[in-house]
Amino acid sequence: MEKSIEVEIPKGYEIDKELSTFTKIVFKERKLPETWKELKVVKGWYINNDAETVKVKKGEPIYYSSKKLFPTLELAEASLALSQLLQLRERYNDGWKPNWVNHNEKYCIHVYENRLETEISYSSNTVFAFKTKELCNEFLDNFLNLLNVAKPLL
Repeated sequence: MEKSIEVEIPKGYEIDKELSTFTKIVFKERKLPETWKELKVVKGWYINNDAETVKVKKGEPIYYSSKKLFPTLELAEASLALSQLLQLRERYNDGWKPNWVNHNEKYCIHVYENRLETEISYSSNTVFAFKTKELCNEFLDNFLNLLNVAKPLL
């Protein structure tokens, strides 16, 4: 026969795993980090030298000095896709850089309601801005799969 007890954690507190036991739950005030160093231990995924996503092994904590970790596989893969797409965007734009201060048209790819769409933008910065509508549409058609992978970061 299985028994369970639900415990409501008071707002602003968390379970102190070091002081808690099977029969006694100890709460401590939850303090959010105010600096990167206060985060102390991070877990997640990284991209190795072969451009593969790798999970940090269980029991192998990586300390704050490792700034190359992503909290989830999805974000690690999105980061890798974004890196590739930025190289491709540079080639498509052939040196053109958007000037976000002037109000000239820029043809952009962005995420709206979780869908990739194109739009004309004048002054709102977006990662994927192109000098012509044709380049923007061609980029979207050619790299739709990669853009979908990068979507969590767009």
